Amino acid sequence: MSETSGDGTTGRAPERPATAAATSGNAGGTPPPHAPAASRGRAWRTWTAWGGAAAWGAFALLRWADGDRLPGLGVFAAPVLAVTPYVAASAPIPV
Repeated sequence: MSETSGDGTTGRAPERPATAAATSGNAGGTPPPHAPAASRGRAWRTWTAWGGAAAWGAFALLRWADGDRLPGLGVFAAPVLAVTPYVAASAPIPV
C-alpha cells in the first residue's frame, strides 16, 4: 500500500530549501569566529554598561549599609560617599 492520497500527494509537508545558516552548522545564531567588527563593537559596549551598572549598584549598597560607619571600612568609605549627588546624577548613563 502506498502513502499517497487520491490526488497523488504524499501527505507530508513539502521540503523547504536549505538556508546558509542551516548548512553552515551555525543553527544557534551566534556569530562565526571571524565576526565583523560591528558585532565585536557591541560586545564591549554591553560589558561597559554592565560594569557601570555594577559599580552604581555597589555604591548604592555601600550607601544603604551606612558604609561610613562600618568599622575598618569607614575611613575609606566616607570620602567616597561624599560624592553621592554626583553619582546619583550620573546613574542613568549605563541605561
